[in-house]
Amino acid sequence: MEAVKDLTAVRGIVFMGMLGALPLLAGVAPAGAVEPGRTFGDWQTECETPTDGKPRCFLSQTRVVENKESKQATRILKVSVGYFAPDGKGVMVVILPLGVDLRAGAALTIDDGKPMPLTYQQCLQDGCLANAPMDEAALTALRRSKGAQITVRPYGGAQNVAFPISTKGVTDGLAALKP
Repeated sequence: MEAVKDLTAVRGIVFMGMLGALPLLAGVAPAGAVEPGRTFGDWQTECETPTDGKPRCFLSQTRVVENKESKQATRILKVSVGYFAPDGKGVMVVILPLGVDLRAGAALTIDDGKPMPLTYQQCLQDGCLANAPMDEAALTALRRSKGAQITVRPYGGAQNVAFPISTKGVTDGLAALKP
């Protein structure tokens, strides 16, 4: 039997796909003095330096499926949020599992609010990359929320699947990232 659980210690996981999205988001100064690996509740800071040489830091949370028999965990979803848009505004980047129906789209829902569409960018060996701009209203809703979820539809499926996302620690984490 497999169970989904939070994985807060994501050190050592290469964040493929984010680097693919950063050229689309290039042109912003790095976040303040945020050290990689700092934990804020269920979120952890990560920093990368893309080809333009400007470091970018963001919060990440990873969801995994754990096979209890083999004691191996497989990432099914990684959510990152930070201020790395060209104008310094917030962006959410999600790595979704392969096998999602791209035509059905993906969405972020904060509490019981209206689903915010995530735009698919590309699918790689590591998963499918989608993102959404996060204006101040969306970031405030995320900070104040009790939870969020990412919804996708499996390819050939009739119903959507929702992956819960914890918002514990996102307020302090975003405050630390604010340029």
